[in-house]
Amino acid sequence: MWFFIWFLLSLFVLGVFGWSLLILEAQKKAWRSYAKKYGMEYRTGRFMDSPALAGRIDKRRVFIYTNAKQTADLRGQRFVTVIEIEMGHGIPAGGGLFATADMALLADQFNFSDTFVPMAGAKNDWNSAYLVRCRDAKAVEAYLTPARQKILHTIFSMKNAAALFVFDEHEAVLRVETADPLRDPERLEKIVTQFLSAIQKLAPGKTDKEAQPAAIDADLTENQPNP
Repeated sequence: MWFFIWFLLSLFVLGVFGWSLLILEAQKKAWRSYAKKYGMEYRTGRFMDSPALAGRIDKRRVFIYTNAKQTADLRGQRFVTVIEIEMGHGIPAGGGLFATADMALLADQFNFSDTFVPMAGAKNDWNSAYLVRCRDAKAVEAYLTPARQKILHTIFSMKNAAALFVFDEHEAVLRVETADPLRDPERLEKIVTQFLSAIQKLAPGKTDKEAQPAAIDADLTENQPNP
């Protein structure tokens, strides 16, 4: 009896390992192809390590990698794909941070003391659960036009993803975490292109008309394990 239970458990563990290995290999292939297409640096470590990408696309620095995060009960880890895009310059509004509630721990690392609740430009353009912190509430509120507010809401409301947009006078960064390993090169390109369009429209100097929301894929997760 115990041998049979052990045998079933062994089959299950081998099945999970094999599936994770297939996902990892598909991810490496997709990311390597994307890196080659855009002239990015492709990094990979040991056999079971996830890859990482770094480089410039449309003159903006882009980083894509896998990060381990603690589970809610602090007993284990889960892995997320991280996409970070730098705007290439700052925003003259004293510094600010907008984030989903999932980013609370990361948001605490930034020294922004003021808070404010933006006025929604239109129905369903904002969620009061979003974190909003800054140094100068009036300056950041002036920057957060209805169009930019809608762009951030479109990103923040993606299913099964966590996002953060943080800036000061020198740089601005959009960070999105998803459980999707992005193992399809076409899907990877689509997602990064959408985020590049979004951060371009979040740049200072854009009018509300110019800063219309980019079409963001609302569901990044394919319900498959990240390696």
